[in-house]
Amino acid sequence: MINFLDFTYPEFESFITKDLQEKSFRADQIWQWVWQKNVTNFDDMTNLAKKTKERLKEVLTISLPKIEKKQKSEDGTEKLLLRLSDDSLVETVIIPSKNKAGSIRITQCLSSQVGCPVGCTFCSTGTMGFKRNMTSGEILSQILLAKIHLNDSRPDRPIIRNLVFMGMGEPLLNVKELTRALQTLS
Repeated sequence: MINFLDFTYPEFESFITKDLQEKSFRADQIWQWVWQKNVTNFDDMTNLAKKTKERLKEVLTISLPKIEKKQKSEDGTEKLLLRLSDDSLVETVIIPSKNKAGSIRITQCLSSQVGCPVGCTFCSTGTMGFKRNMTSGEILSQILLAKIHLNDSRPDRPIIRNLVFMGMGEPLLNVKELTRALQTLS
């Protein structure tokens, strides 16, 4: 099975048109269901034909990590310990703040590696050692999971407003997958 989250949009459009022999507008529909409406089940994509949904389920998955543990501080910051599909553990942090008008907005701190190869003594991740780089899909899955967790489903005015790659790992030591994730985000 291929993880949908590992595709950039051009790759997904090519997959839909060439591999699945679907019209290119299908790529737009599915992309919007996942990235704008936070839908991770093909059966819930109501504007797709049943045959298309069945075909998608045969070859694709939308693989999100499992929330292993949640910690919430007094200021509302939430740290989520996430279990990836290979049982590796990473963290993402959801940090609330208020803008000048008093509206809540969220900054999400993302991990890019399982562990860290740098070994900074002041950082608890640095003392864990390095296991591997995360895929672009695993990086992006943190965002989709947080959007679902927060019910952040308004693409015109998302509450997750800022993303920082300051979680586990050094993002520029995983620049290939980081760049793919950034392509999808843009």
